[in-house]
Amino acid sequence: MSDDEDLPTSKLKGEGINDAESGYSKMFKNKMESRRTFYIVLTLLIFIFAVLVIAVIGLSFVYLTKTEDQRRTCTTEDCLRSASALVESMNKSVDPCEDFYQFACGNFAKWHKIPKTAVSNDRFSEVHATVLVLIRDFLERDDSDTENYSVSKSRLLYRSCMATDKMNTDGIEQLVQILDKIGLSDTGLSTKIKSSSFSAMLARLKKLINLDYLFTTNVEPDTKNRSVNRISLGKPKDTNIFPVHKITEHIKKMSSRKMRETLEYEEEVGNTSKEYADGIDYLKSYAKYFQSAWTEIHKLQSNNFDTSYQTIGIKISQLLTFINEHSKIKETVYDNDTELPSLMTVDELQNYTNNITRNFTKSNEQIVSNY
Repeated sequence: MSDDEDLPTSKLKGEGINDAESGYSKMFKNKMESRRTFYIVLTLLIFIFAVLVIAVIGLSFVYLTKTEDQRRTCTTEDCLRSASALVESMNKSVDPCEDFYQFACGNFAKWHKIPKTAVSNDRFSEVHATVLVLIRDFLERDDSDTENYSVSKSRLLYRSCMATDKMNTDGIEQLVQILDKIGLSDTGLSTKIKSSSFSAMLARLKKLINLDYLFTTNVEPDTKNRSVNRISLGKPKDTNIFPVHKITEHIKKMSSRKMRETLEYEEEVGNTSKEYADGIDYLKSYAKYFQSAWTEIHKLQSNNFDTSYQTIGIKISQLLTFINEHSKIKETVYDNDTELPSLMTVDELQNYTNNITRNFTKSNEQIVSNY
């Protein structure tokens, strides 16, 4: 009985041992699988980190090996647009060593046609036209309270220049009003001009229409000491921001010494150069222009006016004589002055101008005042 009783007990113990072994085996397998997964994840992380490090090192190397010019290459929208326009104009099929112009600009005419209003076209002309369009668009906008007052004044000036219908309706009345404010005669050459009124007249010219006729004055910082301001006195600018009449331009071209001497001594036209013949034609055109303007002013002021060619011719002759004298003064004062600007006090400037005008006659003063 004892042996039989012990048999089940031994069987039970054997089954417990087998269950323990299988449990340990499962635990070992689970640990191995977890460890394998950990190693795989760790390997992937190390690989990704290594790739990032290599990428950073590569980019740093590329940046450090760039030249200074390459790092300064402009990549803005405007730069890219300009670069595209340059590439578009190139003809890459041409060897630059054979014909560099065709290589660089061979396709420009293909994509940029000459306007009907022009005889040629280039990139600068196109940019200039674009800028004018942008300026016109800016000036045609409505005023804003947030903008500077000078912007509103520029728009007001633009609108006044574009109001051609109002100009035609008003005629020359506004011109006559300006002449009255300045103190200039609007009915002919006056015979009652005070000698002291000329300086005041020049001051009103500067104040009302910003015209520098004999000289220009400005207040500018000293070139050697920016904390000190100086009054500068110099030659008036020949350029003007407003369109100049074609006849006036040709009158300016006739200011050469040869033309002035011809007018001064009243030489005959005869067999002269083409330049002189053209100059005489423009003088005749100027005389007609002057006569028509003078007639309109007289019509506005008086019913009794003399528009005969002889009367107008005398006035034009006086005007041209003054132009000649004025050109000589400018040559004497400015064109022959090659020295650097000199500093002087107000009293020294007064003495300097007195010396220049010492031989200025009353008759010359009369012509200057009327002109």
